[in-house]
Amino acid sequence: MNAKTWARVQKYTELQGTSGQEQTIRKAFRDELLPLVNDIKQDGLGGVFGVKNNSDLHAPRVMFAAHMDEVGFIVNQCIA
Repeated sequence: MNAKTWARVQKYTELQGTSGQEQTIRKAFRDELLPLVNDIKQDGLGGVFGVKNNSDLHAPRVMFAAHMDEVGFIVNQCIA
């Protein structure tokens, strides 16, 4: 993995994003995505979608998907 890709992975994994509190991650992602797409859409669940238009109606469509939230609890004792 090159340094630029690793820096992006590190950036997003270190942002606070507990379930229901993904605003920081969503904003950072939108800011980074904006120069690369023609339009950004957001659904009712907070999913962010970048749309890149192509004049060729038969051009392939590609989608990348990932979760923005993280587990919001810590197990500190396990009783068997």
